Amino acid sequence: MDADPPPAARSSAEPEPIELVLYVSPSSAACARARVALGRILAGCDTSRVRLDVRDLSQGAEGAEEDHVLFTPTLVKRRPRPRAWFVGDLGDAGVVATLMVTLGLERTT
Repeated sequence: MDADPPPAARSSAEPEPIELVLYVSPSSAACARARVALGRILAGCDTSRVRLDVRDLSQGAEGAEEDHVLFTPTLVKRRPRPRAWFVGDLGDAGVVATLMVTLGLERTT
């Protein structure tokens, strides 16, 4: 795993990248809704610094143990630290607002 550069090494004008992992299961309606909801959330934002990885647990559980994922769908914000977990279909407006604040993303549209 790559180490984060020390804070002093980062330019104050350069925002830290956002690393997200969405864990899903096949044939799950909640997982399908989470994928759509996350797409809508990110569609209206500047995602130039966002890296999203969608991991289907039926294809392997790589990273799930490290991320302490027990249920799907689960969205994990790995970076910037500390990690944050959002469990569920991301359909709740309060969860979406919390997610946006946690990520430091502003709406562009």
